Amino acid sequence: MKNQLATLSKFNIFVWLFLFVVASCGTDNNKLSESETDSLRKTNSQETSGYDKKGHKSVFYTKYKLPLPVELYLALKDERVPYNKNILCTLGNADLAVTSVSKAINLGFYSSDLAYCTVFEQNKDAADYFEITKRLSEDLKINVGYSQETVDRFHRNINNSDSLYAISSENYWKTCDFLEETQHINVLPFIIVGSWVESMHLSIHAIEKAPNNEDSIRNRIALQKEPLANLIEYLYATLVDIKVFKINQDIQRIVKELLDLQSTYDQFGTNPEGVKITKAQFDSISEKVSKIRYEYMRMN
Repeated sequence: MKNQLATLSKFNIFVWLFLFVVASCGTDNNKLSESETDSLRKTNSQETSGYDKKGHKSVFYTKYKLPLPVELYLALKDERVPYNKNILCTLGNADLAVTSVSKAINLGFYSSDLAYCTVFEQNKDAADYFEITKRLSEDLKINVGYSQETVDRFHRNINNSDSLYAISSENYWKTCDFLEETQHINVLPFIIVGSWVESMHLSIHAIEKAPNNEDSIRNRIALQKEPLANLIEYLYATLVDIKVFKINQDIQRIVKELLDLQSTYDQFGTNPEGVKITKAQFDSISEKVSKIRYEYMRMN
């Protein structure tokens, strides 16, 4: 894990799922060239970051400081929480998405799962989730990060976890950049919400295989209070620009459910000194996240 974090820090890879950081095209060369590293720095110029108490880089996307779920996955792996395939989205469920909104939310779900797989070096599973994110991106006509060259490079590096992480990460950034530049505000918010909800789901249910890490996992979930507030602020700002009534309704529905989730976080102020989150509060958050995830997967 330390080697992986060092590699990510060295190359300034602050991203999450599937962009196009050109690591090596071969399986025995993990280093970026100087020009590629410079290009990556430029790509990440719109990010802001800080450090948590363990020295992990906290990364945010856009001026609203939206968190990248990958930091939760890195923290889980750093604490030796086992990989759990059973809590990922079922591969076949992506085919149930029909509308652009449901496809965008599912793209967020599966992109987050892809990040989880690459962080935990589950390359075979990563390949499956990469194919799904590719297909959903094509359906949404935003497959800017999925040229044949990128797809071929992903499969050539199937045994190289660092390269898969890099390729997957840049694809995500390339997609988000494209959506912002072309003002696809009817797609990007749903991708971001889906990704965040899935990261919460995977982190909460990590306890199933790591009961000894229950306290640390709960505290990680407690720290999502501010990111949730930033996400809600971002959605409010998006509502101002939305011109399509149906999309406006969908975002309002999401905001309402996230506000209900935020109400549990607001209870932290009444906790005894030194208690970040109680078991009852954690259980409430877990129940609400599960409900939101279930509904979003079936949103039409």
